[in-house]
Amino acid sequence: MIRHLLCLMFLLLSCFAFSQAGIQFMGGLSSAQNENLEVTPEGSSHSGYFFGADAALNQGKMFFIIGAQYHKLSFEAQTTKNYFSVENPMNWFKLRFGLGFQLFQISDDIKVKAKTLASINALVSYPENFNPEPYHIYNSSVAAIALGLGLEFKSISFELGYDIGFFNAVNKIENSKFDFLTASLGFKI
Repeated sequence: MIRHLLCLMFLLLSCFAFSQAGIQFMGGLSSAQNENLEVTPEGSSHSGYFFGADAALNQGKMFFIIGAQYHKLSFEAQTTKNYFSVENPMNWFKLRFGLGFQLFQISDDIKVKAKTLASINALVSYPENFNPEPYHIYNSSVAAIALGLGLEFKSISFELGYDIGFFNAVNKIENSKFDFLTASLGFKI
């Protein structure tokens, strides 16, 4: 059921995005950390990669954003960062919406932008029974606030993002929120 809902949301987002003022496609590195040390031991993280798209509604110094991202991360936390060699993956689909801001314009071609988005993060799949009880059952979705700071040169952009988790990711386990750190390269059409 959740996969059908995610497919429908992605289809609607795609139709909606291509009818707007601009869409930015991006891909990059993603690293997640859980507050609970049983899920993410100190000094380790869940690394991987992501790709996605953000549609800008209206143009100017402040604009609305609706977007989606797909993250593929290592389920098992590691001290070494293997972004493209993801073993035992957990797959996240994020539906995001909020506001973007042009902080300042260095020249006609170079702009510094920021964004603040609400994010619904759905855990699409993960290796079940990989962790010992009670850390083996994850909630199907959580919410987060996503903050981003980026540099745009013509139609190419570089962005750093940080997602702050609001809800516990592990079922019935307190302080099990996921935070994400991302670095992306994108282009706007």
